[in-house]
Amino acid sequence: MIHCLGDTNALIKYYIDLPGSDIIRYLIDKNPSVAMNITNVHITEMIGLFYKLRANGIITSDDYCTQYIHTFLHDIKEKKILVYDFSNQHILDFDVFEKIATTPAPLVQLPYTITKGILVKGTKDDADTADSILLVVMREMHLLSEGKSFLVTCDAHVKAIAHVFGLPVIDPEKVTIDMLPTVLNLRSEQRKEVTLNALCTYENDVQVMPVMRTINISERGLCLRTRDVLIPHKNVVIDLVSENNGREMHKIRGSVQWVAEHCAGIKSETPISLDALLN
Repeated sequence: MIHCLGDTNALIKYYIDLPGSDIIRYLIDKNPSVAMNITNVHITEMIGLFYKLRANGIITSDDYCTQYIHTFLHDIKEKKILVYDFSNQHILDFDVFEKIATTPAPLVQLPYTITKGILVKGTKDDADTADSILLVVMREMHLLSEGKSFLVTCDAHVKAIAHVFGLPVIDPEKVTIDMLPTVLNLRSEQRKEVTLNALCTYENDVQVMPVMRTINISERGLCLRTRDVLIPHKNVVIDLVSENNGREMHKIRGSVQWVAEHCAGIKSETPISLDALLN
């Protein structure tokens, strides 16, 4: 699992259509190897940002604003977005605060506002308290994961400080899916477009759903053409019927990572042997 730590200016793009929304939604919904995180402190900042977007007219009604906030909190409850706790121990990482004070601040972009009907951005000079917390937590996450984690932010000063520490950064406004690091880009892994019958049940449930068909398969999981809508984050057991081996059954255990119209992405608990399945 590759952990990403999102700033509010990046995570807001998951809920509101803004430049970079495709990258955030890809990381959260379409890539089963990614776990998106937010610090406990940034939850309150995120809620405040929804209200700010309402005040600026980007969210067009109070009801929509409330709905966005409830959806965001539900995503945390369902662990679509994980919470990384900022604790008293993090305050002792004085090196981060020193770098924040000494790293020159480039022009930093703020959340969007509407001026004369046009979507624009404001500016600020320095990283603020929430940015400091983000960087402290990211540095710890980076060390604990041995470098297998990414900071997701559009904030120019935060990116400059992260560069000083050697922290890998993804700016969703500056990259396309094909530009993502290899470990985050499912398109870079070997996928086979193959059509096999798939018999699917939820874990500990004997009722088999209507027969599904695979769209593509990789070592990490598979994409299914579904009839019934699968439930995200539920564990499933899938029996694939291999036509090449006398209708041999191959059992795959995994979890539902995302669902779309008549499609679902499944992450496998263990690597799938494409050679054994297809030959």
